Amino acid sequence: MINTCVKTLLLILTMLFSISTYAASSSPLNCYWKEAYNTDMALAETQHCTNITDRFTDEFEVASRMYIRASDFCVATKKTGYLPKLQGTITVDDDTSCYNDAVYFTPAPPTRIVNGFTQTLLDCQWQALQGAYAQYTCQSTPDNTPVPFIASKVAVGTHCQIFDNPSVNHTLESGVISTTAASNCQVGPVYFQKHPEQQIINGVTVSLQQCQWETVNATFKVRKCKNINDQGLELVVSSIFNNQQYDSLEHANQSIPNGELIMDETLNPHNPPIYFRANP
Repeated sequence: MINTCVKTLLLILTMLFSISTYAASSSPLNCYWKEAYNTDMALAETQHCTNITDRFTDEFEVASRMYIRASDFCVATKKTGYLPKLQGTITVDDDTSCYNDAVYFTPAPPTRIVNGFTQTLLDCQWQALQGAYAQYTCQSTPDNTPVPFIASKVAVGTHCQIFDNPSVNHTLESGVISTTAASNCQVGPVYFQKHPEQQIINGVTVSLQQCQWETVNATFKVRKCKNINDQGLELVVSSIFNNQQYDSLEHANQSIPNGELIMDETLNPHNPPIYFRANP
């Protein structure tokens, strides 16, 4: 029987990870304890679960424990939380218990609806770098847009320090990345929300433009919008010089005879998508 605390925890997880047309449900796993070594002084075991997901069917270690015979003392370490390899969350009845075998798995929904926009789950994994460093990297978005690394960490033994990448959405053009803040050396599921090709702003239909940042030199970058409104016009709308950003959208609009470019900061305040609005 799942106790009240676990029911509450699973409800919170469902609210966080399952705001979508896809109903993610928690399932108890088939698990067993496997002896690692057994001496007169101590017994060490690892807990393994099987058939966690269709995506990952091999046995997966979810916990380890050691029983010290002389002091009748037991300590357990459990791999709970979001696990990118499984694309889901592992929970247990009691994180501190050595003897409670109940383990549950909640898959992250492949898509979810947030504020009316569809978000798609990305396949992300930790990529080992030199020494004790690693980066949390993701596959390209469904429209083949490269994704900057989400977080980095330094792990030595049981000690780990993790850092979010604050500039994830500063250069993305076709959409925006959404994820939970990194903590306890874990990062939650990463979702991509594509900017709508068309939307209505102030009662007028506007069209998404193809814009991107281009590096001129080590200290200078420009953001260009190309083939504006399918008219072959190319204009610079922003620039970065010595890490200072300058917007030139108003100046760019002076070169457009039949409309104007507008930024939608509600979709991505760090790098707002550019839309074209035709003159009435």
